[in-house]
Amino acid sequence: MIVTEQKHPSWGTAVVSRWGNRGFSGHDKAPTPPLALTAFDLLAEDLKRHLLAAGAFSGLLNILMFSGALFMIQVYDRVLPGHSLATLQALVVAIVMVYGLIAALEFIRARVFTYIGQHVHETLRSGAFSANLTTALQGRPGEGAVVMRDLDQVRNFLSGNGPVTFFDLPWTPVFLILLFVLHPLLGALCAGGMFLLVALTLLANRSTGKYQLLLTRHSNEAAALAEACRRGAGTIVPLGMATFLRQHWNTHCAVAAATHLNQTNAAGLYTALSKFVRLSLQSLVLATGAYLVISGKASGGVMMASSILVGRALAPIEQAIGHWKQWISTKEAYARLKSRSGQAITPPQVALPLPAADMTVRGLRAAVNADRPLLLNGVSFQLHAGDMLAVVGPSGAGKSTLIKSLVGALPHIGGDVRFDGASLDQWGEREQQRIIGYLPQDVDLFSGTIAQNIARFNPEATSSSVLKAASLAGLGEWIRTLDKGFETEIGNGGFDLSGGQKQRIALARALYGDPFVLILDEPNSALDGYGEQALIRAISAVRSRGGIAIVSGHRQSILQTATKTLALSAGQVARYGPTADVFSPPPLTSVATQEFDNVRA
Repeated sequence: MIVTEQKHPSWGTAVVSRWGNRGFSGHDKAPTPPLALTAFDLLAEDLKRHLLAAGAFSGLLNILMFSGALFMIQVYDRVLPGHSLATLQALVVAIVMVYGLIAALEFIRARVFTYIGQHVHETLRSGAFSANLTTALQGRPGEGAVVMRDLDQVRNFLSGNGPVTFFDLPWTPVFLILLFVLHPLLGALCAGGMFLLVALTLLANRSTGKYQLLLTRHSNEAAALAEACRRGAGTIVPLGMATFLRQHWNTHCAVAAATHLNQTNAAGLYTALSKFVRLSLQSLVLATGAYLVISGKASGGVMMASSILVGRALAPIEQAIGHWKQWISTKEAYARLKSRSGQAITPPQVALPLPAADMTVRGLRAAVNADRPLLLNGVSFQLHAGDMLAVVGPSGAGKSTLIKSLVGALPHIGGDVRFDGASLDQWGEREQQRIIGYLPQDVDLFSGTIAQNIARFNPEATSSSVLKAASLAGLGEWIRTLDKGFETEIGNGGFDLSGGQKQRIALARALYGDPFVLILDEPNSALDGYGEQALIRAISAVRSRGGIAIVSGHRQSILQTATKTLALSAGQVARYGPTADVFSPPPLTSVATQEFDNVRA
């Protein structure tokens, strides 16, 4: 009933809490242990032997590449003058065997680099996924999408022919030395050609590098805007915003297209010049070899061998020029990955018992970013097992902001939230799921079955736990009427469901696992009378088993059952205490008065 996921090895996981680096402890968070390693540190250590293997294969391949030149020397200097067919047959058999070995080594080396690319992807993808979530919580969802694309960019480059080129480059001087051994004039001519190719490579890097940053920025902004428009299509089309947003998107696309054209033209120019130099140099070396043969300073075999050697010496340089743009893009992608998802892998923590007594919020301050105005300022309260807190206040008072800050969906920059005296990040992620149950105001469901969404996609979920959560949310009878019941597939966002159905599935998800604290933001905004009664029963069940409920809303049917009420005004506590005291005369003299009167009514 519940989907299973592939288990990743521990060395390949950048352990990042679902709350990112913040946790719930604010300034009290313990520093990262000095011996903590990041996934990138472990990756570098683990890849050493694979890169050494790739280097060994590259070295053997380049040594075997000398066989072509030796074959030509033997044919021209021994077979042809002596008319020796037996020698020719032996040479042919030998060279075919060598070429077969070269083909096998090329295949193995390609497999090694494919494995390296896949290995890097497996090692970094957990951290990248966590960075994707963290940047979204921080109001920067576009950066998360860039992280995922960067991960694919790094894997695709490492799995391709780009790294092969850079492993072959160190062997270029060896071929050059052999040309000097054949004749100094041949070596000098090849050295001059190599200098020209290196100069062209540096010029190409300088010319195309300035375009790459601009291209990456506008391409990412265009992609992020397109994704945001896709998510907000239900708002954009009715409000007639499509034309203007399309123009905005077209602007980014136009800049990216122009930049790509300039970069491609520059790269194409230097690639063409490099090819001109290489082809001309090969012909010049052949002509020089012919001159040396005519002059009696070299044999015919040397002439042909020198042409082969110069081709092998220059090929890696030309290939490096061709892959230079990919190399620059991959280098930038890796740097972004390291800066955004290189979280520390901390040693195992002492397993604390799950909280069962109280929840304390002290001096909570929250903002979208540290340099932005405060949305919450100094909110404090304490709840005990069996309590229910109603969070009330006028629109803009900070109710949803408080809820999001409590569950970590909005960073808090001061104060802390503690459960039985401990901050939430002192428990592992699996334990955190049993501490917090959360129903957001805007419900998000994900592609999968109803059972998977209720079970939070936990592959170890049991049928009884899913059925219990569905029953508490009043979903059991409705789900049974569906053709596939709990196995009914829903798409991302649950577009095929009504607002009330989505809200009740999300409520069941919040109740799954009997969390200690149930936090609900406008939980009955889309519920009918039956759904609201199910909600009230669910909250009562949480309190009766010793849990805590925190509910933000307006309807009296929910709030009147609260043991305590927190009244907010402009992000600050206007009144807090037992519900009867908060709503008793004299009324609160603030902008919240009308809101409280509505609740009493």
